[in-house]
Amino acid sequence: GVTHWRLTAQRVLRGARTDFTFTRVDGPTQNVTVELEGFHFHASREHNRIATNAAQRTRLRGDGEIVFQITRADVDLFEQHLDQATPVWPPYQGTAQEQAKAAYEEYGGQRAQFAPAVFANPIDTLIAYLRDPDPRRWARRAQALVTGLTQHPATALVLSTSNPRELATALRAQLGAWSAGEHPVSPAGSDRAGSGHLHLFRTADESGLPILFVLDHADPEELKWTALAVLDDAEAVLETDEHRRRWRAWLYWTNLTQFLSLAGGDGVQLAASRAADFKVEVLAVCGGVGELDSLNGTGPVDRPVTPSPKRPAAPEAVLEGKLRDSAWDEDILDILRDEPDEPDLLALAERLADQGKRAPVFGYELGEGRWLADLAWHTPTLKIAVVPSISISLQY
Repeated sequence: GVTHWRLTAQRVLRGARTDFTFTRVDGPTQNVTVELEGFHFHASREHNRIATNAAQRTRLRGDGEIVFQITRADVDLFEQHLDQATPVWPPYQGTAQEQAKAAYEEYGGQRAQFAPAVFANPIDTLIAYLRDPDPRRWARRAQALVTGLTQHPATALVLSTSNPRELATALRAQLGAWSAGEHPVSPAGSDRAGSGHLHLFRTADESGLPILFVLDHADPEELKWTALAVLDDAEAVLETDEHRRRWRAWLYWTNLTQFLSLAGGDGVQLAASRAADFKVEVLAVCGGVGELDSLNGTGPVDRPVTPSPKRPAAPEAVLEGKLRDSAWDEDILDILRDEPDEPDLLALAERLADQGKRAPVFGYELGEGRWLADLAWHTPTLKIAVVPSISISLQY
């Protein structure tokens, strides 16, 4: 049960000098490249190599390399210097974590093995991979990690379609908005699942890192996931604490989503400055050969594709879980059903829950006068309140 690797430092691959390379010596030929990423020399205003690094990592993966990115903060945390850094994992909390663990079990993995390898320091993930580089297992872990996003509160459905071209258009629009420093807007009517086997979602993880992801369930017994992690590399954000944390999250995510290509999907690492130029047509979910294989002029690299999971997660269940916030059923609807005098409010709440709207604060008091609102939502640009109807008599 022991896997043997030869460690080499400072190799030159595709014009880039890698920090460490593990080459397997007792099994199929395989290289694992480790990049040590210092914030100052890779992601600061003085040395902004974010876009260049993303392209280099992608080219290495296109050549069949597995690439892990390790930061100084990861080393500090690995050595238990907890006062010097905070982890960017797990990337989401609560129900989303449970969804990921349950999905991994549905995909044929052992639930207890998921978090220690995935919701973990990238160094621990690297060690776990070196101990057991089974492509099927790591593809399932990547799929389960993305599946968890369907239960993340920040996740919104952008589009459901069966037309790859329509999906490509929506992806371009989302990436173009991020590239321009704008907040992407969902197409009209995208608040419902709609029809089709391709479902595009937009989200941001706990660190605020933007992620686009797609579920393809054309074959319900072989779900395919695609994820695009996009890091803002505009000069205005480069010295902020938020940027430093999102940069680390970007590296964390793409250490894992690279394995989606082993299961018919894509894991894309992008800088926002180049997002608008990304050719979405190469993605498998858009009808292409896949981003990594598109980079290899001699044809696809031999990437072992995972077989269908023994117990695949039903796509309807995944979408239903996303489209219905559990707080509606746990905190709101039961109370409204016990209030016979509020049938319209109950009907409104049930319809909002069914259409995937985020659950509101129930019984919110507005302003200094503590004006009671039955339901209230707070968003960055808009505040919405639902209040009882009031009969008002006006005298002239």
